[in-house]
Parts: sequence; structure tokens; C-alpha cells
Amino acid sequence: MATNVSEALSSKQWPSTQSTAFSLLAMMRFAGEAAGGDLEGFYTLGKQKEQGFGTQMPLFSTALDLPEVKKVRLAVRNPSKSPLFVRVLARGVPKLSTETPAASGLALKVHYTDTEGGKVDVSSLTQGSDFQATITVTNNTLLGVVKDIALSQVVPSGWEIHNERLATSGPSTQHNFDYQDIRDDRIYTYFDLKRGESRSFNVRLNASYEGRFYMPQVSVEAMYDGSIYARDYGNWVEIIKPGSEG
Repeated sequence: MATNVSEALSSKQWPSTQSTAFSLLAMMRFAGEAAGGDLEGFYTLGKQKEQGFGTQMPLFSTALDLPEVKKVRLAVRNPSKSPLFVRVLARGVPKLSTETPAASGLALKVHYTDTEGGKVDVSSLTQGSDFQATITVTNNTLLGVVKDIALSQVVPSGWEIHNERLATSGPSTQHNFDYQDIRDDRIYTYFDLKRGESRSFNVRLNASYEGRFYMPQVSVEAMYDGSIYARDYGNWVEIIKPGSEG
């Protein structure tokens, strides 16, 4: 039973918070009752020297110092007669300008316009200019309603977000989302989408500070199903002084 629970937690399934909590609680109790001695073993990373590890706890974890290569071999040796379960977790952040657009179940489009609706090239903006970002998300799945979608937009450091909530005492003029968190440099928007439905979200922006800044990619995903997502690419943008165009 413990093996089945472990495989379910390690799979690409997306259980609810309650299911995950009860599964972890059961595994914790099993580990405490099944502890029958020291946990020990050896591992070798790439061409490095073999390293030993040991603990009296039912779980051992360590950070690996990965060499700067595309692939590396990890070998684990278990000298005991008890089974040893190994899991390797890798996380990282792509280098700037190396992000790749991708989509699965959702479509994402981002375009920028000036105050009169004309198209704007944000790679080079005049300092002080106002413009608008329009982000459109479409549900291309066959699942019906996709619930709890999270849209993340982080703006470059030289841009400022016009927060309409601070300018007016009333509620936001947009009502096509469940909740929106507007911060100094980013906006998180949460909503549901029916099959085939599209929703657009407008953000007023200002090119405030002169310089060259990096614009992170816009991303959207279902919060409880990581297989449903979309993201575009990041790129560099520049803000120049008025009168220095061309």
C-alpha cells in the first residue's frame, strides 16, 4: 500500500490539497513505524568520487553540486538488504532570452497598443509614454470548464502599472475574472474558462524610467493541473529619452 501511495504522489496526477495531505500523513506514520535501523548508502555523480550517506531517520536528502554539462550520470549503491527508494528533483530558471513559447490546452496572445488603439512596438518606447497590454487566453481543451486558471504578468523594471483601483473609489471596470492581485511590478489574475471560451484582460502601463530592461514571459496555467498551460517568450525592451528617437 505504501508503494502505491508513493507512486501516486510521484506521478503527474494532480490530487486535491486534502488528498495530498492525508497521503503524506499516512506515509509519515508508515515511515515512523517501519523505521528499523540506520539508513545508509553511497552515490556517485558523474566522474566525482563516491560519497557515502547515512542517517537514523527514515528520510535522507542532500543537494547535489551539478557540473555545467548537458547530461550527468547519477549512480546509487545500496549495501543493505532493505529497499532504498531514490528520487531526484531538479529545478532551475532559464537564462534570459532563452525561454521558449509553449502551450498545452490553453492559447495565449499578448499585444500592445497606444492610447488611440494603434499597435506599439514595446522593444523601444519613449520615456513617459502611456500604452496598454491586452492579454487573451483561450480554452482549447475538450474538458469543458477549466477552473482556477492563474495568469501571471511581470512587467519590466522600467515600466509602471496604472492601478485603476487607486485612481477611483469604485470597483474595477473589468468584471471577467474571479480575483486580481495588482502589485508594483506584476499582476496575478484568476478565472475560469469554458471550452472554446476566450477572455481578454487589459493593463494600462507607462514607460517610466530610461534604460534597458528585461521583460519576463507571460504565463498562464490551471492551478490544479499543470498539464494545462501556455507561455510566451521574454525579451529585452528599451526606454529612451524624448527627442532621441532615431
